[in-house]
Amino acid sequence: MEAKPKPAAKPVACYNWGVLDGKLLARVKGGLPGLKLKPEQLVETAKGESKGTGKFWVYYPALATKAETQTLAAELKDKGFDNYMVNNAEFKGTLSLGLFGKEEGAKALVAKIKAAGFDKVSMQQKGKTTESSLLTFKALDDAQVSKLQALQKRLTPGIALKSCQP
Repeated sequence: MEAKPKPAAKPVACYNWGVLDGKLLARVKGGLPGLKLKPEQLVETAKGESKGTGKFWVYYPALATKAETQTLAAELKDKGFDNYMVNNAEFKGTLSLGLFGKEEGAKALVAKIKAAGFDKVSMQQKGKTTESSLLTFKALDDAQVSKLQALQKRLTPGIALKSCQP
C-alpha cells in the first residue's frame, strides 16, 4: 500500500481586525512577520475617524464688536443662560455657554437658547480627528489563523477579530 501525500491545507479563512488607531496599528504590524503572510493576504484600509474628547461645547459666535458681544452676554444672562467671553485667539469674542459630557445635554441647551430667540447658537464636539485603520487578512491557512488569534489576544484583547467573506 502506497502512502498518499497529505493534501496541502487550503487557505480559506478571512478576518478583519480593527478599527486600530496609529499606536495600535504599529504594535500589530510589529507582530505580523510571524504569520508569514504573502502581500495579497493583507489589506489595510485607512479610515478618517473623529475621536473627540467626548465633550460637546455650546457657544454663540463672536459679534462684530466687543460692545455688541457684551450686550448679547447680558441679554443671555437676563434669560437665565450663564456665559463667558472666550479670549483665546481661535475663538476670541465667542460666548461660551457650556461644555457637556453628553451630546443630548448640549442639544437640549441649544434648543432652549434658540427658543429664547438667540438663533445663532451653535455646538461642536471638542477633540482632534485621528486616523484609524482596519486590517483584512485573506486566504489564511489553519496555522496562520492560530498565530493571528494568539497575536490578537496578546496585543488587543479588547478588539476582536471578526470573520469576513473571502
